[in-house]
Amino acid sequence: MSAANANTAGKAEVKQAIQRWQDAIQTRDVEQIMANYTPDVVAYDAVLQLRFNGKEAYGKHWQLCLEMCPNDMVFEPAEAHISMSGELALVYCLVRCGEKDESGQQNVSWMRMTTGYKKVDGQWLIEHEHFSVPFDMMSLKALFDLDPDNEHKVRSVPSGMNTVTPHLVCAGAGKAIEFYTKGQCRCDV
Repeated sequence: MSAANANTAGKAEVKQAIQRWQDAIQTRDVEQIMANYTPDVVAYDAVLQLRFNGKEAYGKHWQLCLEMCPNDMVFEPAEAHISMSGELALVYCLVRCGEKDESGQQNVSWMRMTTGYKKVDGQWLIEHEHFSVPFDMMSLKALFDLDPDNEHKVRSVPSGMNTVTPHLVCAGAGKAIEFYTKGQCRCDV
């Protein structure tokens, strides 16, 4: 088999592994989810702690996440990019992540995901997983309202602000103040 054909076949296998992982998440069965990881997985999740070392620790984290989101999970990778080299594959993409409430309304945000796969005994398993959310440097708040389909969207609260603060801007304000203070207006400015 040529290198190009092997690469194409390998990418197809990794796509199947990604789908198997997504299907396992929908079962909400931690054992099924964790079957997609190597025993020594290192995960950098966006929730709770800096790093999870090993399948057991990350499995406990998955259990906690499932308990925090009791409804149907939403985990939808978009435009996954796969790079391959032999028995290793790197996948990165944006992921719609969240849950559906009782009425079917999705409460989701976009996250960034990078996943390293390793072929073990003929099966592609996740050796490293990293989820993150961008944050605003001024307010230190996570930017859950970002949308890859509308990257120029105006944020409801500007960066560095905790609330929306209304203010008035008008041309010639200095002349208006001078007029009011010198004219008939008997007001304090």
